[in-house]
Amino acid sequence: MLVLLRTAKTTRGSCFAAVMAFICASLSATASPSICDRLAVELRHRKPSAWTQPLHEEGAAWPSLRFASDHAASKKYQQLSELPQVQAITMMPSLGLGTGPAMDRAGDLYELYDIGGTAHCEMLTFVQSSRKGEARPVSAPVITHTRSLCDGVEGRLARAFGTAVYVEYGPSGPEGDEEEYDLIPWNGTGWGKPCAVSVKHAHVLRLAESNCPIGVDCRPFESAATELVSAYVTYRANGFHRQEAFRSGPRAGPAASATALGYWDALRSAQGEGREYLAVTAWPVFDRPPADDYDHTFSPTGFRYYTTSIDHIDYAVGVGYAGYGWNESNQILVGYYRIGSDRLEPAAALAVRRAVSGSEVTVIQ
Repeated sequence: MLVLLRTAKTTRGSCFAAVMAFICASLSATASPSICDRLAVELRHRKPSAWTQPLHEEGAAWPSLRFASDHAASKKYQQLSELPQVQAITMMPSLGLGTGPAMDRAGDLYELYDIGGTAHCEMLTFVQSSRKGEARPVSAPVITHTRSLCDGVEGRLARAFGTAVYVEYGPSGPEGDEEEYDLIPWNGTGWGKPCAVSVKHAHVLRLAESNCPIGVDCRPFESAATELVSAYVTYRANGFHRQEAFRSGPRAGPAASATALGYWDALRSAQGEGREYLAVTAWPVFDRPPADDYDHTFSPTGFRYYTTSIDHIDYAVGVGYAGYGWNESNQILVGYYRIGSDRLEPAAALAVRRAVSGSEVTVIQ
């Protein structure tokens, strides 16, 4: 409550000035939180399942953050796609390197972008244009924490809490448990102050599937796979990008190892020199094809192959995240194969789900 004590010398004008000064000071002290502050509050209340199995491409930020829809079918797209700056970002779709530019719209601001290449890199440009007006190039927003728009990092126009924004969303690095939302508002004539929300996840590993031939006890494989997957997750976070070899568990005998590696060399040779990561062993399904291929197919990106021993029997092992190409799901596949005299025979197939168990959300101004 505001109480004014009037004295004999106080005038109506000075009282009004005092009231306004008080109100302005109060408003300044309680200024509206930034978009990132508001987004962080929302993200801190998300259930772990919102991160593990997001309902929309915005991830757990939806519906607070909504990507703009593609307007490539509009008449405006026909006009803007002919601009030289837009032509410059097209990644030769005839060679399979790009899909041709897509277009997002937020008011009279347009983002045209193309995605292509093995790392799905994005090139983009911005244009401001009224419905019938001339097109004006807009400089790209300067994001404080610059990341390459590749390997799952997207740059999109969006709306956050009713405000038009440009957002870069995706993993903070090639490996690890952090992701980041970098946002910069659009005020109608230019870009505002950037901010970012960083999210670091804690995970828990849960056995999702265990498959063996009829009559085979899967429990020894389940026990070995639990230890293997835990070691693999650590390896991906630490030594993976240094191309260190990976293995887990007791070593197989020299003869069995040599035979298994011989099969691997044959697979690699069949794929051509320099393409060894495409020569993956199929995850065993034992004549029971799964409904979802994406979560049950080895991605070649992080696939590793080695030999081990379980209960004094030697096996070849394939381990890696499920997915297609460089795209990986949060499911880790393990396949065990008996080392026969002329082939590898599937022995067990296990899938371990890497689920988010908690998240730490931090605002970076």
